[in-house]
Amino acid sequence: MKKFYYYARLNDNDVCIEIVSRVDRLKDVTGYVEIPEYNETVRYRKWLGDQWSFETYEPEIDTVIQDTLSELEIKWEK
Repeated sequence: MKKFYYYARLNDNDVCIEIVSRVDRLKDVTGYVEIPEYNETVRYRKWLGDQWSFETYEPEIDTVIQDTLSELEIKWEK
């Protein structure tokens, strides 16, 4: 059975915006923090370099919609 590696994907402010699982380990990739297991509790928490913040930074719904729209526009431009 394959081992999965779990990563918290960070935005520009070092806040986790999603959990990513992979069958291969990420090496020298910025914007991702390896976590020991799938753990949704780190979502919307800020990575402080050696631990997660206690505060959460949940985006407002307008921000989520705008980010999704921007990602779709980028994909269509390619």
